[in-house]
Amino acid sequence: MYTQILVGRAVGRHIYGSLYGCPRELLSSHEYIKEVVIEAVKAAKATLCQVEAYHVENYIAAIAIVMESHIAIHAWPDHNYATVDVYTCGDTDTDAAFNYIIEKLKPKKYTKYFADRSS
Repeated sequence: MYTQILVGRAVGRHIYGSLYGCPRELLSSHEYIKEVVIEAVKAAKATLCQVEAYHVENYIAAIAIVMESHIAIHAWPDHNYATVDVYTCGDTDTDAAFNYIIEKLKPKKYTKYFADRSS
């Protein structure tokens, strides 16, 4: 349930989850993960400030800092596993961003949790 604040909108919406059984080839490219995060920002109708992607041994991460907060993917290709974190405030669509990431990383199954981060 959303808390009704500021003209009927939640101040902060946080959607996060785990993705299981993602194709290794999708999780293995930090450039692909970075592009997915950038497109998720667009799906959320958020304002991109900066994006970074990192690859260290068997770990890849990409994070977009948006005016409204952040969107991040952390991936472990050898385990076909990733986590997703979409936290925004204002007039953005966290569901659209999360769903876009699911579409592009193609997990066999996933969890999706919501937290109202309003005051």
